[in-house]
Amino acid sequence: MLRHVTVFAPTNRAFQDYVSKLDHGNLVLYHMSNQPKTLDELSDTISSELDGNPPLWVTRIRRHYHDDIYINNAKILNGSNFKSTIKLSSGETKTQVLHQISEVLVPVLSNSNELLIYNPNAFQFINHSDSLNIGKYRTRNFRQRILYHHKEEIFKADGGYTFFIPEEEGFKDKEDGPVYKFYQMIRDYGGNFMETIMRQQDITLFAPSNAAWNEEGVRHILQDKERFKEILNLHFVRERLPLDKIKHKSVSQVPTAAMWKSLYFNVVDGNNGSQTVTVEGGGVNATVITANIAATNGIIHIIDRVLGVPYTTVLDKLRTDPMLNATYFLGTRRNFNEQLNDTKKRFTYFVPSNSAWENAKISVPSTYAKLFMSDYSYHTRQILERHLVVADRPYTMKELKQMTVNESVLLSPVRDNLKLRIREYDNSYQIEWMGSWVHVFRPDVTCTNGIIHVIDGVFLMPDDVTVTDVNSGSLMNLTPHLIMIIVAKWLL
Repeated sequence: MLRHVTVFAPTNRAFQDYVSKLDHGNLVLYHMSNQPKTLDELSDTISSELDGNPPLWVTRIRRHYHDDIYINNAKILNGSNFKSTIKLSSGETKTQVLHQISEVLVPVLSNSNELLIYNPNAFQFINHSDSLNIGKYRTRNFRQRILYHHKEEIFKADGGYTFFIPEEEGFKDKEDGPVYKFYQMIRDYGGNFMETIMRQQDITLFAPSNAAWNEEGVRHILQDKERFKEILNLHFVRERLPLDKIKHKSVSQVPTAAMWKSLYFNVVDGNNGSQTVTVEGGGVNATVITANIAATNGIIHIIDRVLGVPYTTVLDKLRTDPMLNATYFLGTRRNFNEQLNDTKKRFTYFVPSNSAWENAKISVPSTYAKLFMSDYSYHTRQILERHLVVADRPYTMKELKQMTVNESVLLSPVRDNLKLRIREYDNSYQIEWMGSWVHVFRPDVTCTNGIIHVIDGVFLMPDDVTVTDVNSGSLMNLTPHLIMIIVAKWLL
């Protein structure tokens, strides 16, 4: 090697302690410079011969009798300032210098051939830490704070600076913290979700507890990144919602960051005057177990389930949701509800809310009264069958809208045919029935064996319950007696 060179040579012990998969050729080039520099000649930096010529940084620490000199992380050992000159046949003289150092110098390189980084500035290092050969260490949280406070230019500035960059361990909650697993999921699977919420002001996060992530089925969603992002957005509300605001019922429904998805609140009064707040999102009812945790840009409420990951059948959802009590009660007639627990079938159920039945009580009082009588359970079952579609898969409202042909979609429920027009209106959906538009109050309530769409109307037809009153008794009730009279007369 007949040229100018400075070599920084790690000791044998340094190589024994060094473990890496870095290409040896790159490693050697990073320990060499084409500038021959003795200790006295070293300035603040010296360029290496690695691709891109990334600098080696020189640090001098003043001592009483000598200076301790470091190249990056490695100390130049005392008495190792070796210099030699080589005279070539051409008459040129080449100077070569050898410094023995205490550690192996490790260049910052990209792990990906698609993103080649040879000499990153501080911001590039922070921004691409996931793609650099820095082992298990990551800087996502620190990057998010830089972006949130718009401090990028500080880390892009030219010059010789020292940056102390905390890695993830410095930011995360303790492993026994109440939402540590939520943090973990965001970090490992959430993409830019953390950056998004850090940029927002006055937000509310409904954070599932650590135990909530142990539920069966939750782990499966981690394989689908797009779905998991939507589930994270379901826990994110772009306004500040202290629990008192919910308890005072000044808010019962709020839109989330997930498109077309809202959260619905219910306040349950206890016997001792206490109040329990539940939140429903994506078909899952969760209870707020710790409320009003203050954050710099909003509020966190800890809940006991992961929203949007179903764990109940259609039947269990009807049984436990207070907004669906009336439909559940009617379904107990003639065992209509029993089929809804079948996990081998897939249901799409348009479920009238309690308020929908109350509206029917006003618009068709006679029909409403009879439907809630046991004598008319046959009619009740037929009406519910009109609301229930059993197929090889359930349908979301978005899918039903996409299935529209000639402005309508034709469905085959258990009874009759449903020819519906569906439209998007005011960030929700509406279904046309008998000339009127019915609001889909809660679309896409996902269950383990189907989907419920909570509607603010009932699919009733004028002839659903046709009864003629005779002396305060119904024709239906008289029919068996008439048949007996006719048979008796015929026998005579």
